[in-house]
Amino acid sequence: MTCYEDGVLVGVKSPMMVGRESALTQAELDAATYRGCNNIECEQCGKKVRVFDRQMVGDRSGKSLKDAYATPDFGGLLVTNEFSDAYRTYACACRIKMVSGVRMLAEERYDSDLYWSCAGHGSEEE
Repeated sequence: MTCYEDGVLVGVKSPMMVGRESALTQAELDAATYRGCNNIECEQCGKKVRVFDRQMVGDRSGKSLKDAYATPDFGGLLVTNEFSDAYRTYACACRIKMVSGVRMLAEERYDSDLYWSCAGHGSEEE
């Protein structure tokens, strides 16, 4: 089962799904009880999207996202400062996105050519 609207990116003020928690439903969206999807994959590079709380993109000059993805701290591309407390940063090997509010992945596909989507969650029977 995949999340409604391909999944949701949320800033740190909204909770993330935990473990194999069920996918986000239309009812939750109608009630504005957003939970960020914790199982997002990139359709372009094929990598799982990593999530970093309270961190922002720093200096990217001369740094490759592909190389950064392979490191635990994302290659030093992320920083913590007086503004980062509001952000959750999502990153794969080819794209990076900082979020402070709520963004539907289906909208991001059209607004910013971000080809990420929910890779699915446990079945309802589990």
